[in-house]
Amino acid sequence: MLSPTEKALSAFASDLENARTRQQAFEALGTLVAESIGVTLFTVMTLDVDAGLARRAYSNRPEVYPVSGDKRIERNAWFRQIHDRGEAFVANTIEDIEDVFPDADVIASLGCGSVLNIPIRVRGQVVGTLNLLDREAFFSQAAVERCVRLLRLPAMTAFLVP
Repeated sequence: MLSPTEKALSAFASDLENARTRQQAFEALGTLVAESIGVTLFTVMTLDVDAGLARRAYSNRPEVYPVSGDKRIERNAWFRQIHDRGEAFVANTIEDIEDVFPDADVIASLGCGSVLNIPIRVRGQVVGTLNLLDREAFFSQAAVERCVRLLRLPAMTAFLVP
């Protein structure tokens, strides 16, 4: 008997096998997140560090956070943690989110008070982030470890789809 997480991973593998585009791969990843973690907001950002650009490539709430055009990467403390050190970023209060993200009011309006950003590396380069948001204090150390362990490999495979 498969656990719910094992079922979600099996479904992700099937969806990925049939994905013809990176968008379809990100949609499969979104389903995996919904079925295995169940956060309020999940987005995927792609990063082109050489060009200094980031782009929201997937959103489970496109009416609030649509897939969008390019925006400039700011080389701040968040960037150094995610890109340079390859470490996940966690903020578990809206006040901590306000320190980093200018759209904290929109985040709060969704009932979110915590965020987890997971950097995704392919071929030795950070190519994007997974961004999970939910209620305040959602991302305990154990939750962060579980999310990273569960999502890193599926995300890497999704980013490899052309």
